[in-house]
Parts: sequence; structure tokens; C-alpha cells
Amino acid sequence: MVNATFNSVTALAIAPAGSEAFHDIALGEPLQGGLTSITIDVPDGGCLRDLRVTFRNGRTLLYPRIDACRCQGLRLMPRDGSSGKMEPASGTR
Repeated sequence: MVNATFNSVTALAIAPAGSEAFHDIALGEPLQGGLTSITIDVPDGGCLRDLRVTFRNGRTLLYPRIDACRCQGLRLMPRDGSSGKMEPASGTR
């Protein structure tokens, strides 16, 4: 995952698509904005996953139905890191 936003990611969680069974992913420290990246080990299970990303400003975004078997990365874009409440990420509706 690449954080190309202007905001730090402070929490990350993954779940089977459509479930609320989120598993927190340890970041160690916030993932700074500005093209920093992290490798995520996806837990065993099906291919389709929901990813919940929380930013330093309190905004939480849901990236639904990511195909972890076919997708090799996720890029968080600047529009994703702006203020607001939990909502589907841009382009995922």
C-alpha cells in the first residue's frame, strides 16, 4: 500500500468482503503521507477483502471488495485523506 495522501495513516484493518470481522494490521508507527509505503500480509481466506483505513485527521475510509488475489497494491490518493466521516473511498461505489 502506498500512501500518496497529505495525511498519515494511523490505523489499518482488513476483513472478508461484506463482513464486519475486521482484523487490525499493526503499523508500528503511522504511515506518513507523501509516497511512503508498507507491505501488508493478507490473512488466509477468500480473495475479496474490505480494507478500513484511518487517517490522522480522524477520517476513516472503507475500500470494499479489493481482490487480494489479483491486486498487487493499493495507492491512497490525496483526495482520500481529506476530512470527513467513514465512507466508501473515491471510485469504489
